[in-house]
Amino acid sequence: ELNFYSDIDLFYLYDDSFEKAPLYNELSLMINKILGEFVEGDILFKLDFSLRPGGKEGTLVQSFKSAEIYYESWGNNLDRLALLKARPIAINENLGKKFVSEEILSAMMIALRI
Repeated sequence: ELNFYSDIDLFYLYDDSFEKAPLYNELSLMINKILGEFVEGDILFKLDFSLRPGGKEGTLVQSFKSAEIYYESWGNNLDRLALLKARPIAINENLGKKFVSEEILSAMMIALRI
């Protein structure tokens, strides 16, 4: 849900072709710059990257597999619950849909620590 005081939680995924990771990182930085630019004295969107795997210390761009392993193994409850509202916005829409699919989310939610 987005309102006047909301921020947008973003994280970037790519398929598991690691040789392209530096390119994806550069693209994510460009997207962040555009979305975070000032427009008529205010920022376009307030961006938050703390819900990505590893939090603020994690890499900005994650491979699909490493993100899946993170959420299944090490992610905390807030990380996993945030995924329930995640929506893919992607060049590769199939990859985004796969990540928020019922099958993947179910596996991640099983690991909830209550």
